[in-house]
Amino acid sequence: MKNFKKIILSLCIAVLLVSSTAPAIQGMALSYEYENQSRILYDLGLYKGISTNGFEADLGSTLNRETGIIVLLRLFGQESEALKMTSYEADSIVKKFTDYRSVDVWAKKQVAYAIQKGFAKGYPDGSIRPKGDLTGNEYCALILSQLGKTFEFVEAGKTFAQTASLGVTFGNSFSTNTPIIKDVLIGISYGALNTPNKDGKKILDALRDSGAITANKATLYIPLGVSPTPTPSASPAPTPPVTSGTISSVNAEKAKITVVFGQDLVTSPTAADFTLSQSLFSSTEPTPVVKALDVTGVQYNPTSRTATLTTYTVFALPSEQTLKYLVSYKGSPVVASNSIIISSSIPLGIESIRANNLHQISLSYTLSVDKASAELNTNYSGIPGVEILSATLQSDNKTVLLNLFRIDDNTPPLLQNTEYSLIIRNIYDVNKQNNTNQLVQTFKTSDTINPSVKAVTVLGTYGLRIEFSEPVKPLQA
Repeated sequence: MKNFKKIILSLCIAVLLVSSTAPAIQGMALSYEYENQSRILYDLGLYKGISTNGFEADLGSTLNRETGIIVLLRLFGQESEALKMTSYEADSIVKKFTDYRSVDVWAKKQVAYAIQKGFAKGYPDGSIRPKGDLTGNEYCALILSQLGKTFEFVEAGKTFAQTASLGVTFGNSFSTNTPIIKDVLIGISYGALNTPNKDGKKILDALRDSGAITANKATLYIPLGVSPTPTPSASPAPTPPVTSGTISSVNAEKAKITVVFGQDLVTSPTAADFTLSQSLFSSTEPTPVVKALDVTGVQYNPTSRTATLTTYTVFALPSEQTLKYLVSYKGSPVVASNSIIISSSIPLGIESIRANNLHQISLSYTLSVDKASAELNTNYSGIPGVEILSATLQSDNKTVLLNLFRIDDNTPPLLQNTEYSLIIRNIYDVNKQNNTNQLVQTFKTSDTINPSVKAVTVLGTYGLRIEFSEPVKPLQA
């Protein structure tokens, strides 16, 4: 009986101990195996996390295909080439797959490039699955393929670890056929930097020699499994001088200011490193209007030593004005000014549509459009029994004239006082950045102008050729 009481007492104490420590365990922040490496990859410009305002690694999220593709291209110095694609080119590649709309806009060019080069392939059902999970073996297989290695897919993680001179432990953790989180992506990508490429040069050295990573930044890399050598404390490095600044683009919603540094930065600058103010000069304002602005994001290019700051502007007047920005980086100021025109951001769409007569439609777009897409007949449809004979972009680069014909007879393509719907698809703006996708525009015919005689030609003694201003239907006596 005494032994039984002792057992019950011990169980009660154990329960109390577990209960008292549970909240503390739940409140502890999760830590990941490759946290330090994720910061180094961020400073090297190879992994950008999920925030534009600073470093936010998001290591616990599951890795998807489009994120894996982007990091892969950065590892092999191919992302800059992918970003040279126009939106038009990228769209034409990804639209071959049934789920192309699920590709994020910020990843579309990289995914299209990977498809074009054969790194990414579709599935038998016609999809590309950009949001599909990526396994350890799948990501390692992508890297091994870039390295020109032969391997068994089920052993891809282990083969990669051997190729990268990593231990068995790393190989076992990478060789998985279940979805991996971004922490494992970091471990694999970081280990790949110490791996020889097809030319026998380590990937990190190749990135440094190409200028994708500066020599100063490359010293941040410490191979996996190697402890960093402690260094004596030193006084902080002086703030690099800001040598110039230019306004790269401004509109009514956002402003982007580019700042060029005079020397390499050891760590990438963040939004908190900058202060920004804006002065507006215009003919209607004798005294400049000064406004302090928040820096909402920073993108740093270590090769050109440029930081592009994103902010929001409060001015939206459609007239020519001069804006002057005072940028301060850790107390080192530079003034960047430029003469610009501020205008509202207008989406690409249809400003007006009308029937000029029963044979012609006039479309007016909200923005200047790409000539090739605007004059492609097959981009216009929807009127039963009618085809587009020609589409001609006018000199204003916004207006398109559509000449119509009826397929089955010689009657006018359109009927008088009738409402029609025209489908317009895949029209791009002049910069090939905006796409109409598919629009349906309704218009009603009202041909009140009678045909007129443009020319009369005598054909011998008994004949005349009469040319009218528009097609006419012959009447029989």
